[in-house]
Formats: sequence, C-alpha cells, structure tokens
Amino acid sequence: ELVHWLTLSFVVLLSSSIELIVFLYLTWFVSSILSVGFIAILSLAIRYTKTYVTLNSVIAFVSVIILNYTFLILLLSKLKDNENLVKEAFLETLKKYYLMTIPVCIIAVVFTFASNIIISSIGMIVFWGLLLQVFYNAITILGLGLI
Repeated sequence: ELVHWLTLSFVVLLSSSIELIVFLYLTWFVSSILSVGFIAILSLAIRYTKTYVTLNSVIAFVSVIILNYTFLILLLSKLKDNENLVKEAFLETLKKYYLMTIPVCIIAVVFTFASNIIISSIGMIVFWGLLLQVFYNAITILGLGLI
C-alpha cells in the first residue's frame, strides 16, 4: 500500500513538472530537474537516517516537495525581474521564504522529539527536508549556477 502512495506522489510530481515545462519558460525545465534531484537527495537522507516511513510521513514527504516548489517559484519570480543578480535574488528569496515557514520549522522540531513514532517520523522528514532544501538549493543554484 505504501508503494502505491509513493507511485501516486511520483506521478503527481511528474505531471506538475511537465506542466511547468510546457506552459512556462525554459528556466522552469531547470527547476523541475532541480526538484527531481532534491527528491533523490531527500530520499537518501531519509534512508540513511533510518526514519520510519508511514503513510503520514509520505504525506509529509509530498508536503516538503511542494514547499521546495514554492521556494523555486518565488526565486524564479524574483529572477524574472533581474536575471543578472542571482545571488541577491536567492538570498532575498531565502529570507522571505523562511520567514514564512517559521511555524513549519517549529512544528518539525517539536514533532521530531515526540514519543509517538508516527508523529516523530513526520517531524524527522519535514526537518530533514527543510534542512536539505537550503543546502541543496544553495549548492545547485549558487555553486553550480544552474539558474
């Protein structure tokens, strides 16, 4: 049953990536590739941190993917105005994004230390997702200059 949920989330991700590529600009193609890479890195992190995967944590996993899409959409809307100022747009978007997601960060930390395994797995997935999102996007966007 868990495999069916993962397959469904992959189909939703793939369809949204195709939608971004077809209906929007070429930079959206790069952002969809970045999203697939983020999903791979997050899956590896969850695997190697030995997080329990439950149905609820799969929903949290999909939510982290949606949060990453939100970050990329905010960044690309900033870059639409000034394409030459990637670093400034990235830092401004990062600050704005994490100010909006402060409640999610607090909930992730509180859920991580919960005694219930289901709630704990949700917190760990969201925590690792938000942490890896900063590093992954900084390395790929600023370090490699993909966008």
